Amino acid sequence: MFKLLISKLFTSEPSCQDVDGFLADYMEGVLDEETVADFDSHVAKCKMCMQYFEQYKQTVRLTSTAKVEIPEELVSQTLTFIQQNIRR
Repeated sequence: MFKLLISKLFTSEPSCQDVDGFLADYMEGVLDEETVADFDSHVAKCKMCMQYFEQYKQTVRLTSTAKVEIPEELVSQTLTFIQQNIRR
């Protein structure tokens, strides 16, 4: 048991929490090569992180292609509200 605790202290592989913490940076391609390798290694071994990562990628894909048009009336009402409620 003690040996397992010591090995966990000196491992460079990230935890599930670590993976979640730098998921956006991974997707943007801003992580260094070692961190990317550690991320890939963890996700390949961890079923929960693999599923989470696949869902995350799908969400990014879907939201990046979604086209939302804001109704002109909403824009007009918002601008009117701002102009009436902001003190100059």
